[in-house]
Amino acid sequence: MDAGHLEYYTRSKLSWQSQGDQLPHVKENIKEMGGWLERLQEIRHVASPWQQQAIDRIVPVAVEIASRTQAAIEHLNDNRDYLFAPTYTDHLSTIAERAGTLNDSAKTFVEYGKTQEKLDQLGEKLEIRAS
Repeated sequence: MDAGHLEYYTRSKLSWQSQGDQLPHVKENIKEMGGWLERLQEIRHVASPWQQQAIDRIVPVAVEIASRTQAAIEHLNDNRDYLFAPTYTDHLSTIAERAGTLNDSAKTFVEYGKTQEKLDQLGEKLEIRAS
């Protein structure tokens, strides 16, 4: 949701203070997510193949979001009067787009896991061996 606000900023006339208030929220969310992703990487070796694939897809996207957020904060700190600089608006747009991608991927992997679990339960109930 925070990333969506950033996308809006690329088209708005909000002050640098308003934009500056939002970026730390995004950064804090990324920091929290980073802790979760770090833990997932630590236990990756015991995860199922689909879970390993989820980790492998999500981590690089999260790293890019973190990098772009830091770059946007630095731009805002250094260029408060230049809010429509192409590099700055590109950072904001990319953060929003990649956050959406990350969210969609995570939801799809969770859905896949639940579906796989249900299939396994049905297979056990029907005494079907996994292939």
